[in-house]
Amino acid sequence: MIECRETLNQRFNKFSNELRESLIEYVEKNSTTQISVFYRDLNNGPTVSVNPKLEFMPASLVKVPVMMAYFKHSEDHPEIL
Repeated sequence: MIECRETLNQRFNKFSNELRESLIEYVEKNSTTQISVFYRDLNNGPTVSVNPKLEFMPASLVKVPVMMAYFKHSEDHPEIL
């Protein structure tokens, strides 16, 4: 029996293509006109971005670093949550 294993690069390329296809399908089925995604594998470093230059109002994104700080703080002080 011949065993075939995907390399990390092959799996990441497959993931990247599936992500793009899913986003195209989502845009076609919904009333969404603009979508932007950035993904980075924090263990290995490869990234995928879709429409990275689109600009969005930061109000909806402000909560992300705030929550990251809360979660980091909660590692030493779990009662905060």
